[in-house]
Amino acid sequence: MILSRFALLKGTEIIGNLPETITSAIDRLPPRLIDLAYASFEGWVEASWDDFEAIAGNKDPEGLLGAKAYYYNQRIHMVPLGYEHSRQNDIPYKISTLFAAFNQVQSIECINATLGKAGCKECQPDLSIYLGKIDHLPASENNQIIDLNQCDPPTLAVKIVVSSLANDLGPRRSLYQELVIQEYWVIDGSKRSLIAFDLSGETAQAITQSVVLPGLDLAIVTEALGRSDEGYEAAITMWLIEIFQK
Repeated sequence: MILSRFALLKGTEIIGNLPETITSAIDRLPPRLIDLAYASFEGWVEASWDDFEAIAGNKDPEGLLGAKAYYYNQRIHMVPLGYEHSRQNDIPYKISTLFAAFNQVQSIECINATLGKAGCKECQPDLSIYLGKIDHLPASENNQIIDLNQCDPPTLAVKIVVSSLANDLGPRRSLYQELVIQEYWVIDGSKRSLIAFDLSGETAQAITQSVVLPGLDLAIVTEALGRSDEGYEAAITMWLIEIFQK
C-alpha cells in the first residue's frame, strides 16, 4: 500500500528533504499520481509505463528538475540530485577522457543522459561513456532519450551514490546489464570509494582493473576521489596526466 503524501513527509528523511523544484513539480501532477510520485523517492514502487513517463517528466518540457528516474520490471524509482552527484561526477569523467586520449581510444562522454527502451526500461547514469568504434550512435541533433532500440548502448556507465548503495548494487546493476552495458562503476560519494563490475558475461563480476579501458587500474579512481577533498581540480588533472603519460 502506498502511504499518503503527508505520512511520507512526516515519517521519512528523504521525502522531507526533497528540494522545492521536485515537490513543486510533483504537486503539479494529476492528483492520482502525487502519492505514487512521493513514494517512488522512498524506493521501487509498481507503476505503469504511462504513469512513469508522467512522473519522470518525459512529456513535460521542463521535466522533473533535480531528479533521476528509473523504470525496471514495471517499477519506478526516483532519486533526488545534489552537490555530491555533480562534484564526484567530475573525477570519472576526467579519468575516462584522459586515459582514452593517452591510449588513443575514441571516446564520447555523456553526462546525465537518459537511456531506455520505450515501454519497459529507462535509466539515467551520471556518466555514460562510448568507447572505441560504435556502429549506431545517437544522432547529434537528437536531444531526447537515447533509444537503445535504435542506438548502441554506452560501453561504460557510472553512478554516483549518496544514499542508495543497495539499489545501485542490486536492481540498477541488473538493469544496466540487461541494457548490454559492458562495465559499471558505482562511486560511493560519502566514502570516496569505487565498486566496479564487468557486465559482459552472464553474471556480473567485480573487477579492480577496467575491462573496457585495458590497462586502467581502478585504484586510480579511488585515489582521485580522495584527492577531490583537497578541492583543487587542476592539481588532480595534472596528477592524472603524469600517471597516464608514464
